[in-house]
Amino acid sequence: MGPTPRRWKGACETGVRFTARNCNKKLIGARFFSKGHEAGVSSGGPGPGPLNPINETVEFRSPRDADGHGTHTASTAAGRYSFQANMSGYASGIAKGVAPKARLAVYKVCWKNSGCFDSNILAAFDSVVADGIDVISISIGGGDGVASPYYLDPIAIGSYGLFDESGKLLGSSSSPIQIWKDGAHVEGKYLG
Repeated sequence: MGPTPRRWKGACETGVRFTARNCNKKLIGARFFSKGHEAGVSSGGPGPGPLNPINETVEFRSPRDADGHGTHTASTAAGRYSFQANMSGYASGIAKGVAPKARLAVYKVCWKNSGCFDSNILAAFDSVVADGIDVISISIGGGDGVASPYYLDPIAIGSYGLFDESGKLLGSSSSPIQIWKDGAHVEGKYLG
């Protein structure tokens, strides 16, 4: 791959078991968002919130993926060609992501055993716009099982705002935008 595009304004944030060397011409950016979780943390007793701190024995305070979900979704979106791929000798062939020649930036917003905070997701949306991302694929599921109407859901509102803020035309019959919530999933491609 050639040099990183000039329009890219993102960063490769570092942290536990993730250094600048983890980024390259394919993975050009990586960020992590934990302030939403940290705002809800109690310090072992009555504290500012009901949550325990991020468990650093099972999680990395960095963009590094601790449970494989982020790696899986990133490779589905932009994984390069893997020849002679198989699963325990079955399903042999070539594996690749949807856009194997695309560059990738990852935004970690969920924490193992702690969940995904709306404030972390919305902060990542702001970074996506500032960094100059062209395609967004979010895979966040779960939740409390109570669905809010779109006009009251912070992730739905934030995702629409994300597209408005970009100033770019979104969606077409060949590149649809999908926004649904039973855990917040947004897909869209900037056109223009």
